[in-house]
Amino acid sequence: MLAEELRMLGEEFRRTFSVPNLQELAYQTDMIQRKRKFRVQDLVSLCVFLGQTVSSESLVRRCTSLNEVTGVYISAETLGRCSF
Repeated sequence: MLAEELRMLGEEFRRTFSVPNLQELAYQTDMIQRKRKFRVQDLVSLCVFLGQTVSSESLVRRCTSLNEVTGVYISAETLGRCSF
């Protein structure tokens, strides 16, 4: 029973956080308006998977975390301009 529930949860995460789904949401919400080195999946990683609490860390620290994990560097100013 638990294994089946976990499998279903995993499928839902894969569907929700798939790159095509995230890109579509990013364009629909005008978060991303043009091609750039910063990808929508990087933003999801930054906000959801790379820290305990996004609100308690500075933009500089979040950018450093992103760079350490993905190799993508963006400035805190650029991250601050992202519309959520």
